[in-house]
Amino acid sequence: MVIWVSKKEMDNFLPLVPGEMKRDVESGRFFCLGAVSEEDNAAVGVLIFSQGGRIQVNGEPTVMIEVHWIYVLEKYRQQGFANKMMEELAEALWDNPASGIVVDVPFGPEYDLAEAFFSSWGFVFQVADNGQMIITKDTCRHEMDNLDEEKAAKLKGGQKKTNGLISVIDLPDIVFTEAIREMRHIEKSGIFDELPENKTYYYPEMSIAAVDNGHVTSMALFEHTMTNELTLVMLKSILASPGKELFLVLRTVFSKYYQSCPEEMTVRLPLKKVESRKLASRLFPDVDTVIVRRGYFS
Repeated sequence: MVIWVSKKEMDNFLPLVPGEMKRDVESGRFFCLGAVSEEDNAAVGVLIFSQGGRIQVNGEPTVMIEVHWIYVLEKYRQQGFANKMMEELAEALWDNPASGIVVDVPFGPEYDLAEAFFSSWGFVFQVADNGQMIITKDTCRHEMDNLDEEKAAKLKGGQKKTNGLISVIDLPDIVFTEAIREMRHIEKSGIFDELPENKTYYYPEMSIAAVDNGHVTSMALFEHTMTNELTLVMLKSILASPGKELFLVLRTVFSKYYQSCPEEMTVRLPLKKVESRKLASRLFPDVDTVIVRRGYFS
């Protein structure tokens, strides 16, 4: 049996959800289909997806349902639960404005079965750039090894010109709320619409705002997932020519990461906007975005 998991039932299925997705599932940003064993009424599988996001299809931004995770407990595999969850999702597509379903499968033999499963459902796969960079402490060290002394000092935190850059946790609540609403208003894609307006939601050491005369002009916000990873959820400015200030914000962010975050913590940069990709590539020119197998179903 497959159900649409409600908040009331969520606790039964959360152990099957990856740590980095639990917050999105609990907040309602991601949706959850659940497989239930009729023999013992146990939660045995989940399919996590979001809808309304724009994915590049043949070079055009297209509204798609995006599958983020599908999992069935080993004891209950080969009993059709994964197929039943996919059937429910495929049926939902009929009443959805999305043009189809998309799934990204990483490269590596451990993911070949996932590609085979989705292919059996008619997903057509191609190699795609998922527009994300993964930054580690070793990445920072490598970049500094290739920089001259002055630039390396800036990445390490030696830059002197940081006036107006503060942690968002130090902003008055009303100033932060007004800032995030203003950023949403000027960002027409809607990618910030679901972000919480509570500043304590964001990782304080790396969530930075540039402030001019008490008004936020640029902001970088990071979430801390349960798998010891930081994810960039906003990099935005209200300035007409924001490049220099946003670069300073991003450089300050990674200075703080390098100095104070645990060695094993990584940073995920989803670079959906051309501007943010250019900034990240300028700061980390030797880091490539992640290449995946992207499957399409319609």
